[in-house]
Order: sequence, then structure tokens, then C-alpha cells
Amino acid sequence: MAGRLEGKVTIVTGGASGIGEATARLFASHGGRAVVIADIQDALGEQVATSIGAEVRTFARCDVTDEGQVEALVRSTVQAHGRLDVMFCNARMASPSDQKILDLELSQFDRLMALNVRGVAACVKHAAQAMVEGRVRASILCTGSASGSCGGVRRTDYYVSKHAVVGLVRSASVQLGAHGIRVNCVSPYAVATPLTSAALGGMTAEEVERYYEPAMVLKGGGMLKAGDVAEAVLFLASDGIHHRARFGRGRRIPTPALIFLIWIALSFRICCFSVSHAGVFFDQLYGRLYWTLSYMELDLNQSSDSCPFTLNHFETLIISNRLYLMT
Repeated sequence: MAGRLEGKVTIVTGGASGIGEATARLFASHGGRAVVIADIQDALGEQVATSIGAEVRTFARCDVTDEGQVEALVRSTVQAHGRLDVMFCNARMASPSDQKILDLELSQFDRLMALNVRGVAACVKHAAQAMVEGRVRASILCTGSASGSCGGVRRTDYYVSKHAVVGLVRSASVQLGAHGIRVNCVSPYAVATPLTSAALGGMTAEEVERYYEPAMVLKGGGMLKAGDVAEAVLFLASDGIHHRARFGRGRRIPTPALIFLIWIALSFRICCFSVSHAGVFFDQLYGRLYWTLSYMELDLNQSSDSCPFTLNHFETLIISNRLYLMT
């Protein structure tokens, strides 16, 4: 059976480890004609590329904070393979310190924003230019975060950057939809990647999971894994009618709105997916359930005073039941 990215040309930034590595491997396993792994971790990137297989993989060193390198990455990919179908903008960093407002170190703030926001914007820009010039009905994806939906008691710069990614995705989706280009982001909660481990002082993956486990309301479901996020990215990157990601673009579903719609759908056995109306689509992929809302954003009051659902409830739902917030 053909894979969901059969014949597609893809780029994964930050592809040498963590979510990026898991996504690059999954793209290759689903028939990607070319998977370009872009990172500044040369040894890890080459290792991942080699293990995937010479027939589909390429490693390209790219620092996304340098727009010239991003432009060269996209240009070389198109020259080598004739087109670009999927761009996954995943390169990012976490705050190395608390970065509370009263002690905010602006030099560190600038470094983080250069990677998490400016770098993502450069990737979206140059990927979009190549897709428009090539007349490719394509997909651009960004790694967001649950941090983009709330405030934080520390790591202010990281929270700001993830809110900015959501704004970028929304604007890009509006502007690029006319060209048949879908722009979305995935917003996972805590994942025990090397990035997260380093941000927590070098914890092991098991220690990271134990660190975040007490914050989970629903227990026993296990932590979200990099592979789970990769499957969510694959879902959005796919454009076949059997995978139903082809209409999803540029939308963040407020947590209370999503839970309310799920409740309505389950209560009345409604299952719809429409270009012109808000809908909840249920589908089983590899034993995991994905929910997505298309083309309409409900503006419900999310304050704890007026709504019983909080972000933490949905973060826990993501982890316990492998549900993904498609934003």
C-alpha cells in the first residue's frame, strides 16, 4: 500500500533529534521521495540521514537564524528534486534560565526569538516562495507548543515565542490559501526530547517524564512521545482524501471550544467535516484518535471563572489518550 507521502519532497528543520528526527523517519517510511534533514548538529544529522537510507535522505547543515542559509536550503532542494511539497519548521530552542519578567535578560530573549520566531518565519517565507513559483499544492507545518495558549510563571521568552508562531501560522494560512498551500502547526505539551532534557538541567527522558507527570490530571496514559507528535505532523502533511488533512489550515482551537464540540458530537452522534462549517472529524489512525476543527474558530471565554475547562485539562487529555490539537 502506498504511503501517505508517496513521491513527496520534504524538508525537516531541526531534524537531527527529537520530534524532528521522529518526523523525518516517519516521512521516509511513508514514501517520501526525498527527506532533507536540516540541522546544525552535523554528526547527529548525518547519522540519522544514513540510518534512514541513501535513496531518500539528505543531510544539509542549516542555521535557520541566517536567512541566507534557509534560502539556500530551499533552493538546493528544489534544484535537486524539482519541487518542494512539505516544509516542517521544527528548529527551536528552550530558555536556558527562568527568564521571569522582573529579571528578563534581553540578550537571551533576542537569541531565543531569533531561532523560535525569526527562524520559523524565514522557513515559512522561502518554502512558500518555492511552492508558489512551482505551483505546488503543498503543506507548511510549524512546531508550536501548549505554551502558545497560556501564560507561564517562568521562561517568558519561550512562551512569547510560541504565541508568535501561532500568529505567524494564522497569517500565513490566510495569505497562502489562495495558492493551495496549507499552513498549520502542532502544539504538543511536554515531550521528553533532548531539547527538553537540556532545558531541565540534563535530566534523562525518564526523569523528564516523572517531572511533568504530577501536573497531569488524567493519570495512567503515559507521556506524549516524539513519535506521537510526528504522526500528528504526518496527518497534517498528507493531502490524500483518505487522510482528510487536505482542508485543515491555520487554525487554533481554543481548548474549551474543542471540548465543548467533542461533547456535542458525542452526545448527538454528530460526525462532520466541512469546508464551510465548523466540524469535528473523527478518524482512527494507527490506533490513535485525532480530532480537528476546520475553517472556523469559536471565541469562547477561557477564564477559569466562567468555564470549567482549563488548558491543563486538555494537555492531560492529549497525553492520556494520544489526542492532538491541530492548530
